[in-house]
Amino acid sequence: MNGLEQILRKIEEDSSSAVSEIMDDAAQRARLNDEEETGKANARASEITAKAKKTAEQIAENSVGSCEAALRKGELKAKSDVVAGWLADSMAKINSMSGEEYYSAVFNLAVSHCSRQNGILLMNKRDKANMPGGYMKMLNDALPEGASLELSDEDADIKNGFIIRYGGIEENCVFDSLLEEKTDVLKDKLFALIDS
Repeated sequence: MNGLEQILRKIEEDSSSAVSEIMDDAAQRARLNDEEETGKANARASEITAKAKKTAEQIAENSVGSCEAALRKGELKAKSDVVAGWLADSMAKINSMSGEEYYSAVFNLAVSHCSRQNGILLMNKRDKANMPGGYMKMLNDALPEGASLELSDEDADIKNGFIIRYGGIEENCVFDSLLEEKTDVLKDKLFALIDS
């Protein structure tokens, strides 16, 4: 081998060695870069997973809350329907009362609502025409001392019950009005009965 071949071989060996070192270094950097990128990707994936899990939990919690609210709303609607039905039935029974039962209810209501003063009792035309004989005397005898009621010749434009007029003040004892006035109290009591 001559000197030139030895020089060329030395250059080739040195080049191969340098290329090998560069390739090893590049491979090492690529591995480190891959590990770093993989670490970053894994961290990002964990972050996305945690955020998705939290969002899913919030959606589930909101769904449960919405379902519970819908259930409560449905229960309240059902209870309201029961109460409304009961009130409608009660009003139908009141409106269908006749004869002795009706005038007994009027009597008891008049005694309980009459003030200790003289008043005028207003009723509809039908109720005045069907009133039992001696009814007003019996009613006045049952009133507290100092109270009296006189049946008005004027026909009241009401379906049932009566109105007591004391001068310019009227006591509304129309059954529909009394039931409507007590509806909220009755609903509360009926809800309590339904819940128990």
